[in-house]
Amino acid sequence: MAKEPARVLVTGAAGQIGYALVPMIARGVMLGPDQPVILHMLDIPPAAEALNGVKMELVDAAFPLLKGVIATTDPVEACTGVNVAVMVGGFPRKEGMERKDVMSKNVSIYKSQASALEKHAAANCKVLVVANPANTNALILKEFAPSIPEKNITCLTRLDHNRALGQISERLNVQVSDVKNVIIWGNHSSTQYPDVNHATVKTPAGEKPVRELGTWVSMGVYSDGSYNVPAGLIYSFPVICKNGEWSIVQGLSIDEFSRKKLDLTAQELSEEKALAYSCLRSRIAANKADLGRFPEGLQSEYIVGSLQDLVPPSHSRAAPRHASACSVRPLEIEPPNLRPSLPSTKREGRHPPKRQCFHRSATIGGFRSSKIQLSGRFLG
Repeated sequence: MAKEPARVLVTGAAGQIGYALVPMIARGVMLGPDQPVILHMLDIPPAAEALNGVKMELVDAAFPLLKGVIATTDPVEACTGVNVAVMVGGFPRKEGMERKDVMSKNVSIYKSQASALEKHAAANCKVLVVANPANTNALILKEFAPSIPEKNITCLTRLDHNRALGQISERLNVQVSDVKNVIIWGNHSSTQYPDVNHATVKTPAGEKPVRELGTWVSMGVYSDGSYNVPAGLIYSFPVICKNGEWSIVQGLSIDEFSRKKLDLTAQELSEEKALAYSCLRSRIAANKADLGRFPEGLQSEYIVGSLQDLVPPSHSRAAPRHASACSVRPLEIEPPNLRPSLPSTKREGRHPPKRQCFHRSATIGGFRSSKIQLSGRFLG
C-alpha cells in the first residue's frame, strides 16, 4: 500500500543551498526511497522569479516520489499542512554589521515563521533550523510555536560533526566510515567543543569496530539539564535516533578540560538568548511608536503586543493550534501607502535566465560563498 505524501517545507529555497537540497529531498534521500513528498518552497518576494525557476526544474526532472511542488513567498501558504520544515532561509551577517543587527533581523524572521507554523503546520511537524545563528533561531521558533513539541525542534550541527570525523580520518589515515562517536557540544559557533574523548576508530590492526546501532550523532536540541547544561537552551548534544525520535546519550564522563568548554559555549548561548529577547523588546517598543504612521482604519490590521507577550502562554500538546499572542509585524514592512512598488518581473519563455537565478553569492542559511556556477540541472 502506497504511503501518503509527506509535505516538506524548505525556506530560502531559491538560494544555492536550497537549490542543492530540494532535488535530494525529491529523490528520497531525506525521507527514504518509498516516501512520496510534496515540496513547499518559500523565499522572499525579490527571489520569486528564481524560486519559480527551481520549481520548473523540479517538474522537468520528473522525480517519481515528487507528488507536487508549491513555490510561494507567502509564509501561510508555505506552512499549511507541512509535516517537516527545513529552515534554511535567514539573514546573513554582512560586512560592517554588528552582531545585534544580525540577531534583530533573524529574530524577526523566525518569530514570524514560527507563528505561521504554529497556526498552519501539521500537529506533529518536525522542524530543523539551518540558518545561523542556528541555536538561537531554533530557540525563538520554539518559543513562538508553543504547541509544536520541543523535541520536534532541532538545529543542525551535523556539518560540524562530519568535519570532526573527516579531520580524524585524515589524521589517522583511516576511512571516515571507521570513525565513530565524535561529539560536538554546544553552539554552532567558534565556542563549540569537538569532543573526541569517546570516539573509537577501526584500524588495520584489527580492532573491533563499534556497531552502527550503538553510534550517536550531534544535534542541537532543547536542553533538559543533562550534563549540567542549563535547561531552556538549544544546545548540541550527542543523541541516538531511533523510530523517528532522538534521545540524549547519558552517562558519559566529562573531564575538567571538557567541563570548561561545555560551560563556555553554554554561556555564549545564554548571552545570545538574552540578546534575542532584547531585540524583541526593542522591536515591540518601536512598533508601538511607529503605529501612528499607519492610515486610520488600517491600524487594526497591525497587532501590537506588549512586553509580557514575549513569553507565550503555556499550551498543552492537545490544545488547538493558534498563533502566539505577540504578532508584531517587522519594522521593515512599511505602511501600505508608503511601500514602494516593485517593478514587474513577468517572465517570458520556459526557463529562468540561469545567470540571474543561479550565478550569485549565497546569502541563505547564514553562509556567504563566492560566486560559483551551478549546472542548472538536477539529473547528472
